[in-house]
Amino acid sequence: LYLDEVTELPLDVQSKLVRFLHEQSFKRIGGNQKVIADVRIFAGSQKNLKQCIEEGFFREDLYFRLNVITLDLPPL
Repeated sequence: LYLDEVTELPLDVQSKLVRFLHEQSFKRIGGNQKVIADVRIFAGSQKNLKQCIEEGFFREDLYFRLNVITLDLPPL
């Protein structure tokens, strides 16, 4: 699953994403059963994530869950 501009996610959606990554399951809207999902997340952003954490726009726990391999690419 590719998340483009992950820094633009609202904080409440970021907390739901952290919960999903931790539990590896989710409930559908209107449903009462948990669905187990095995996914790999690729996230991209043009902004500096560490700076967004310091400014309070991005959750630190989500950063540590997404920051397994970092690729810094120059602009085209």
